[in-house]
Amino acid sequence: MSIKPKGEILFGILLLSMGLFDLFQIHGVSNWVKVEAVINSVDQTHYNPEKFLVTYSYSFENRLYKSNQYTVGILRKNHIVASESNIAHYKKDNKHIMILVNPNDPVQAVLKNGSVFLSCLLIFLGLAGLMLGIKHSLTSNYYTR
Repeated sequence: MSIKPKGEILFGILLLSMGLFDLFQIHGVSNWVKVEAVINSVDQTHYNPEKFLVTYSYSFENRLYKSNQYTVGILRKNHIVASESNIAHYKKDNKHIMILVNPNDPVQAVLKNGSVFLSCLLIFLGLAGLMLGIKHSLTSNYYTR
């Protein structure tokens, strides 16, 4: 049993929209300001001891902020650092690091920008689904019955 062309088109549009939204977020963060921050704590998550939560504080325009946002992206756990190998850099409390802060809304900050790879993959899969749905709708007899 195959998916009807209408379903392929809708699924393609959904994936394409997610990929473009993700890419838009990543591009937005690339315009944020680099600011020095201090690591407050690095804690293992309760649901998976191989994943960590990094809390840091920073000053922007003479105001103090605190965050645990790691990265941006639609399908990412935005506040979780993925593994022990990624966390080694952040392990030391009171360590100074560079973060990215949104100058228009300084409450928003991330340790690193998202990866374009997943965004491009979503866009590619969305376009493939869209084209496949259009091709099937033009060549099939779903709508001629």
